Amino acid sequence: VSVGLALMAVRHGWLPSPFTPTQLGFLVGKRTLGPLRLFDFLLLVFLLGLLGRRFPRLLSWEPLAVLGRHSLTVFVTQTVLLLVLLSQDAMMSTQLGAWSGTAIAIAGGYVPALWLDYRRSRVSDRQATLARGG
Repeated sequence: VSVGLALMAVRHGWLPSPFTPTQLGFLVGKRTLGPLRLFDFLLLVFLLGLLGRRFPRLLSWEPLAVLGRHSLTVFVTQTVLLLVLLSQDAMMSTQLGAWSGTAIAIAGGYVPALWLDYRRSRVSDRQATLARGG
């Protein structure tokens, strides 16, 4: 796990890289499914599994459950938001802009999920009222 965490830190630039830029590009490339990128993903899945086993209620936390119930809508909304945000070079070129973009993307995923949850609850309330004869 410690080697995986160190490689994750190298991939994200938190630690200096022992690789040349060409080697690092191959290791983390999206198009080539770089080994370091895949290892990074597998490590996150493994750590989430450990976290879920240790604290099972954490993964059923309501804010995460809302995102899970509407995952396709959240994915599509965040994809569109990120395409718009990444096209704003002036905003994304600063550290504050990048963090703001991240916050907007996260909030942008919650807005449609919460709206769909609200609509679902109204429909079920209406169906319950009709079933009672009202």
